[in-house]
Amino acid sequence: MTDSEFYANATLGFRQWYFSPRTEGNQPPSLEGLVKYGFGRPRYRWNLKGPNHAECLRLKFNPDSFSEEHGEVPNTGCSCGFYAHGLRDASNSETTVHMVGGIVAGWGKLELHERGFKCGMAKILAVFAPDPPRTHPHYGELALESWAALKSMCTGTDIPMLSPDALREDAEVRRYARERDLILLEEQLVT
Repeated sequence: MTDSEFYANATLGFRQWYFSPRTEGNQPPSLEGLVKYGFGRPRYRWNLKGPNHAECLRLKFNPDSFSEEHGEVPNTGCSCGFYAHGLRDASNSETTVHMVGGIVAGWGKLELHERGFKCGMAKILAVFAPDPPRTHPHYGELALESWAALKSMCTGTDIPMLSPDALREDAEVRRYARERDLILLEEQLVT
């Protein structure tokens, strides 16, 4: 299956992941999803090369909390699914020492919201490089180590690393989406 078949008619979104530059054993660095209210639970490790299929972690870790059939993910009324924002801003796409911002294509069952969406399937399209001038001075060595690991991760998985200022302008986002046959959130919200 080609990449275009993975996300044909997908929606473009921006999001952040927790970055694990050091992992147990010989595993490469990873991007992990941020779990809402799930501080004591393992985070979802994203597949860096292919599509990611959402599962309901609440159902998985606490099945007794549901009185009826859960159904397809994401389920309305449940927090399950992959989340993304429709527009890029620093709070949802900036790369820092501990977080990596990037672009995803979301498809499958899609629940649209005013500022973004949640979906049942998603693929990482690119990540944003860190912006060294905005780095906190206390993170010097840690930042260099993290960013080297991020660059290595991207090289090993063919995920492009875009400049920190990429896709900030509306026209640039539209061109990026058109080139990949992605739908913008605003196009879906217009009725």
